[in-house]
Amino acid sequence: MENFLTLLDNNTYFATLLVIVLCISLLEGIMSVIGFGLSNLIDTIFPDIDLDIDSINNSSTNSFTELFGWVNKGKTPVVMFIIIALLTIGLTGLFIQHTMLLITGSELPSIIIIPLGTFLGFILTRYVSDFIGKIMPKEETEAVSRDSFIGNIGIVVSNSIHKDLPGEIKVQDIYKKTHYFNAFTNGEDILSKNEKVLLVGLNDSKTQFEIIKDPNQNIG
Repeated sequence: MENFLTLLDNNTYFATLLVIVLCISLLEGIMSVIGFGLSNLIDTIFPDIDLDIDSINNSSTNSFTELFGWVNKGKTPVVMFIIIALLTIGLTGLFIQHTMLLITGSELPSIIIIPLGTFLGFILTRYVSDFIGKIMPKEETEAVSRDSFIGNIGIVVSNSIHKDLPGEIKVQDIYKKTHYFNAFTNGEDILSKNEKVLLVGLNDSKTQFEIIKDPNQNIG
């Protein structure tokens, strides 16, 4: 125990991450007792976003959104993902330092261990998130198939979409959760960013939506 406390004392950065995890967990517990969990507050500020991997690979999107979608492979809730990330990075850094201490008798300097531990912990977070996402109970009532989006109105996210250039759109499901999908059009229209579109079908592999201009956007 004394060695562990010494390890924490010598690695303030990683120890701080673990303290933040503890504080978030305590705050979540306290707020849950009073009837409004921290998760609910975060979800109110940041609505659930579901990223379609095909659209990430084939169109230019916000870099932060892409990064979050890649790291949070298990699509865990925001608060849980923050805890997973901080805990994984913190423990990774301490594990590396402990291993170096056992092998060489000394720890790595902060200028090396902080970026190294953060990078490796960041990569490991993706796999931890994936594992947690697989064992988390799912709300079957909120399962939404791609076919159910046909007939919905979406918004163009890419700079433009036309016959020869697929792009990204965003659309909400019945639970007000935002989804990002890759889409294409077979018509001659050039669809611009923020323009409303109607989802009319899926390609054979169900990886891209066929879209047209929203027929109602010019009415009235």
